[in-house]
Amino acid sequence: MLNVITADAQTCHRAEYRVGQECCPMCPPGNRVNKHCTEFTSTSCEPCADGTFLDQLNGQTECFPCKTCDADPGLKVKRPCTTTSDAVCGPQDGFFCVDRRGDGCVAAQKHRSCKAGQYISRRGTAITDTECSDCTGETYSNGTFPSCQPHTKCESEGLQQIRPGNHAADSECGPKHDSSNKTVIIVPVILVAVIIVAVAVAAAVMCRRNKRPKQSAGRITLVRHKEEIRMANFLRKGCASWLETRSYSYSLSFIYFRSYSLFFIYFRSYSLFFIYLICNLWILLKNCEFP
Repeated sequence: MLNVITADAQTCHRAEYRVGQECCPMCPPGNRVNKHCTEFTSTSCEPCADGTFLDQLNGQTECFPCKTCDADPGLKVKRPCTTTSDAVCGPQDGFFCVDRRGDGCVAAQKHRSCKAGQYISRRGTAITDTECSDCTGETYSNGTFPSCQPHTKCESEGLQQIRPGNHAADSECGPKHDSSNKTVIIVPVILVAVIIVAVAVAAAVMCRRNKRPKQSAGRITLVRHKEEIRMANFLRKGCASWLETRSYSYSLSFIYFRSYSLFFIYFRSYSLFFIYLICNLWILLKNCEFP
């Protein structure tokens, strides 16, 4: 009875595994047991299939399946699987590992993105996240710069500032507007317009005088005196008020005249402005009756 217990308590060597009463030799890494040993035969081994592995001496009848890295977003294959070793995963570009196992990674997270007004003070790595810091002073960053950049000085580049910069954006510059050129163009236009308006006013006065009924010679002095007073009022109050006291049609025409004149000058249509003035003068003279 003692001999049986001793046989049952028999221990196998490190490179062996027990099957019943037998100690069978283990299969080498990358191989699995095809047939166990018997009293008369040794263990039969065969290589692991693709996508499976065994990384140690073993008495396994099945190989282990390889790890799939792309099953977890943010991971990639760091070291491929072989029949003797499992695949090792690592974080993809732009990710960092949040759960490390040995020299591999089983979970990854995307690096944070810095906001506009912040710069990247420390870039993320495979094991650390990105660090951001705020811009200060007269500097800016759109969130992708490794440091804050100074605002552009528009004046130093011969430009004028359209929009001031802030921590999130640079200054916006544009070409300078040369006011001297405007003066050279506008002054002659105004002078010509004044001359044409003066001629038109004189024509209107003559037209009105010619349309009056014949007056006796004895009242010429009184009429001239009244006309001088009327002209003085006209020069004092201006052409607009004088025309407005005459008739609705004169007032309406003057309003149209001012509106179209401002429109043409604003859009720099100087040729149209002169044509418009000449046409109005021609219409006025046409309606007058000269002796």
